[in-house]
Amino acid sequence: MPNYGAFVTLTALLTLLTGCGGYKVMVPTVALKKVTVVAQKEANKEMVTTVHFVFPKTETLAEEIRKMDAVAYFAAFADIKASHPNDIEIVSIEAVPGISTSQKIQLEDFNSQAAIVYARYDDSIPGAHREELKKRCSKVIISLGRTSFGVAY
Repeated sequence: MPNYGAFVTLTALLTLLTGCGGYKVMVPTVALKKVTVVAQKEANKEMVTTVHFVFPKTETLAEEIRKMDAVAYFAAFADIKASHPNDIEIVSIEAVPGISTSQKIQLEDFNSQAAIVYARYDDSIPGAHREELKKRCSKVIISLGRTSFGVAY
């Protein structure tokens, strides 16, 4: 004799997971929960370095931001934030040379399409000073060096 109870339960579970019947399974695009910025003593000519973690909500905005190096981004970020108040989250850390700083990231209700980090190095130090982070990592360490930064997961 067939087990109709198990069949009904399995069908209901599959319907829920596939989004049929009005239910949708929401999976955050960016899983980042914690960032740590480690500034070496000689980082950025031994000056405080502003580091922004940028989380655009739309793919169009993400593409616009990806095109910018750090100089262009920091020149435009106030305008971007004002133009897209509900479509972008920015977490800012002021990194002091020789100090490690950690901060929790809370994106539970914000479905970000990307996670991009910018470091504001002195204008005389060449480089993009930009990196797109992996979406599925919950922790990241940014290591600020003399003329550039590295990313570790």
